[in-house]
Amino acid sequence: MAGCAIARQQRGDIKAQTHNGYLLAYSRQRSQHHTETVQIDKTLKPMVFKKVVGLFMVAVMMATAVFSFAKHKESKASLANLRQMSWIHDGSGPATDPESYQPGNISNCVGESEICGILAPLDEENSTPTNPVPFIDDDLEDRIQSENTANGDVFLLN
Repeated sequence: MAGCAIARQQRGDIKAQTHNGYLLAYSRQRSQHHTETVQIDKTLKPMVFKKVVGLFMVAVMMATAVFSFAKHKESKASLANLRQMSWIHDGSGPATDPESYQPGNISNCVGESEICGILAPLDEENSTPTNPVPFIDDDLEDRIQSENTANGDVFLLN
């Protein structure tokens, strides 16, 4: 309370003492010889403590939510990388078109185009059980167009 003004007010027989708008104590004149004083400052500390604890708990919950979301996204990405499949280009369309690939063994590449096959995950959004298609992202598409085999996911005809 150093540097803070304590206001004292008196209204009739009741005297009030406040600090920054909080009531700290009040006293009432019961009789000429008896004054009743009630201290209220003990309620300030628990109120502030509860706010601090509440804010801390909210921060912990937010951090836990962000951490668990990041872990879920990481595990989903690692599962997608584990599900790399080999796809054979069937020559029916451009090499960058997912519809022109069929699941198959890359060592048995037979086709009419320069691109023989790719390694890519299954495109779960656009695939059906009878017509699976690979997921070709922008990086893989660039490697297919330039016939870049450096990453080991694009294979040319033997």
